[in-house]
Amino acid sequence: MRGHGNAARFVGDDDVQKYVVASDAFVLPYKEILTSGSAMLGLSFGVPVIAPNIGSMVDLITDDRGILYDPMECDGLFAAMNRIRTRTYSGASIIAFAETFNWSRSAQALRAALSKL
Repeated sequence: MRGHGNAARFVGDDDVQKYVVASDAFVLPYKEILTSGSAMLGLSFGVPVIAPNIGSMVDLITDDRGILYDPMECDGLFAAMNRIRTRTYSGASIIAFAETFNWSRSAQALRAALSKL
């Protein structure tokens, strides 16, 4: 599905990486969230993430990987977007962190947790 002019449009799977890599930051303007595949997508391309200070974002997004904001503050997201412009991030270290997550390790951790039940 394609939009016209500045209208919103669907971004195909093949184009997502182009937009993420071209970004200075990956902004997740959620009011509520527990986990986010979107956050991992941004991190996997070495892009710092701006996310609400809730759910698993607290564990994923540290000062060296982005900025957390208070979703209850009316200007929290705006302030975080301004703050990130003053910081420098290492894309390589962000990618290295993202690479520590993989299906094999996740399955092993789940198996170990289930074996204790």
